[in-house]
Amino acid sequence: MRPHRGGDRPVVIGLGNPERGDDGLGPVVVGLLEGPLGGFVELLASVSDPMSILDLWEEAPVAILVDAVRSGGVPGVVYRWEVTPGDLPMARAWSSTHSLGLRELVELSWALGRSPRRLVLYGAEAGEDRWGQGLSEPVSAAAFTIARRLHQELEQDGWLVARREEELHA
Repeated sequence: MRPHRGGDRPVVIGLGNPERGDDGLGPVVVGLLEGPLGGFVELLASVSDPMSILDLWEEAPVAILVDAVRSGGVPGVVYRWEVTPGDLPMARAWSSTHSLGLRELVELSWALGRSPRRLVLYGAEAGEDRWGQGLSEPVSAAAFTIARRLHQELEQDGWLVARREEELHA
């Protein structure tokens, strides 16, 4: 991963390890978005320490984090939350599959003044996380759903149109 440290484009960060079953959701979603969004948003896949995310999203206009979660739901169920300081969705049993939970990471970024201007979390309920396995069928379907929703959201928010107009006038 390369440091972001601010910028004028949204950042989509896919968390997870593609070699560990459903934990690979984030990188798979980023891979699905590379073609349609590659020139418009910053796409980053992470299999390393979640603390590095602070560098990736700091001062970004929008940071979208995609991760497999465990909340006791049915595998493949898709979640989306816009995170604000007074309303952390992780308080509602969002549990990341990583050592440092998303709740702690978000709270730390606010405390250090290293948060994006807007933070959106997309997740899918994980099922299997065995080494050497790809995504399970329900989580694979969720990856396509999340990629489609992310594309629609960024387009509705004007990020894709604004970037296309910039390129036409360059």
